[in-house]
Amino acid sequence: MQNNSIFYYEDFLLYAMFKKLRAKLPDWRFIAYVVANSIPGKRLGNWRFPPVFFAAGFLFEIVLCKLRINNINFYDVYKRKQAQEFVLKKHHLDDYLKTVSFQSPSTSTNSVKTWIYKFIFLEIMNPVRRLFYISLANTVAFVIGSQTAHVWLNPMKDYKDFILKAEADYQARQKELEEVDEYLKQKREDRLKQIS
Repeated sequence: MQNNSIFYYEDFLLYAMFKKLRAKLPDWRFIAYVVANSIPGKRLGNWRFPPVFFAAGFLFEIVLCKLRINNINFYDVYKRKQAQEFVLKKHHLDDYLKTVSFQSPSTSTNSVKTWIYKFIFLEIMNPVRRLFYISLANTVAFVIGSQTAHVWLNPMKDYKDFILKAEADYQARQKELEEVDEYLKQKREDRLKQIS
């Protein structure tokens, strides 16, 4: 019984602390109102946000391509990892082909027509659905913006060099492993000769 009262007392203290902290912070609805009203194009309503998300995606991709920490950026690491995976898959092709499915996905044009009909005539009228579609449009705008910057900057242009380097590293590792195996085999033979 004593432990429960302590537990409730601690919860009460946390709740009281949260209420005091929350009273000092500005209301998030006010912040959302200020941000929403600072973006021009009020005639467009909520559809004025996709261009902002497009610009945000564009800037995000530029940061990924141009920001260098210790002379390494995101795409250097990405290309190195992808090249290593490519070389491993190339050398283990049989195992890789067992995991790949060559079945083509079945698509029905009738279901696509039904989905388009539902989208245009039924679901877009619902305000909750409208909010979802606006969020989806913002996400798509963000992705399109980042892909536009990706195409413009072309950070994967030297990917072949990374593959060649990964191939050379793989061959060097394989050679080292062969040398170690040969050394261990020689040691085993020497040990067997000493025993007999």
